[in-house]
Amino acid sequence: MLTFSWSACDRNEENPESEYEYFPLKLNSRYVYQLNETRYSAGNKEPKITQWFEKDEVIREDVSLDGFPVFVFSRSRRNSTIDSWQKVKEYTVTRYPEKYLLTIDDVTTMPMVFPIRNTESWDINKYNTKGWEDCYYAYIGREDTVGELSFGKTLKVQGRYSTDDDVVSYNNGYSKYAAGVGLVFDEQTDYEYCQESEACLGKREIVSGLSTIRQLIEFEVP
Repeated sequence: MLTFSWSACDRNEENPESEYEYFPLKLNSRYVYQLNETRYSAGNKEPKITQWFEKDEVIREDVSLDGFPVFVFSRSRRNSTIDSWQKVKEYTVTRYPEKYLLTIDDVTTMPMVFPIRNTESWDINKYNTKGWEDCYYAYIGREDTVGELSFGKTLKVQGRYSTDDDVVSYNNGYSKYAAGVGLVFDEQTDYEYCQESEACLGKREIVSGLSTIRQLIEFEVP
C-alpha cells in the first residue's frame, strides 16, 4: 500500500487558500477508496454486504459559465485489487470563493462552505431536490487516522444525525477531510427499524436501509 507525504497550510481566515487545502483541487491528483456497502431489505434477515474500490483522478480544469474554476474527475472501479480498473463516469467540482459545488450523476451538492468555522451551517442539498439536510463543521484541525493513513489536520462535516432513536430509524451522514489531501472518509447510513409487532418494537431490529462507507487507502496530490 502506498502512502504519501504532504504539508498542510495553517488555518488563516484572512487567507482563503489555506481553507481550500481541506479540499485541494489539483490536476493529476489521484485518490483510491475502499467502499463497503451493507444493504438490508424486507424479507431478508441478513444484510447483503458488498466491497469494491474506486479511483478518482483530476483529469482537467475548465471554467464555469459564471467564470469559476471547474475540476473534472474521472472515476474508475474494480471489485478487487487484482482486477483492472474500469472507468465508470466523470464528475465535477466547482470552486467558488464561498463554497464548493459537487456535481455527480446530474445531482449537485454543496459539501463545503467558507469560511471554515464551527459556527457555519448550510444545506448540503440546496442545489438539488433531495430535501433539506443541515451540515456543520463538527471539528476543525484535529489529528486523525483512517485505516493505515495518518493526517495532521482534519475536519469533519456532520450532516444528518439521529442515532439515539430505538423505535423508528438510525441516520448518520458525515465526511472527513484532511488538509493537503481532501476527502479521506465518508459514511452515509440510513436504517429503518421494525415496528410491526411488540416483539421487535424498540429493539433496533433493522428491516431495511443502506450503509455506505468510503475510506481512503492511497492518494497522490502534486
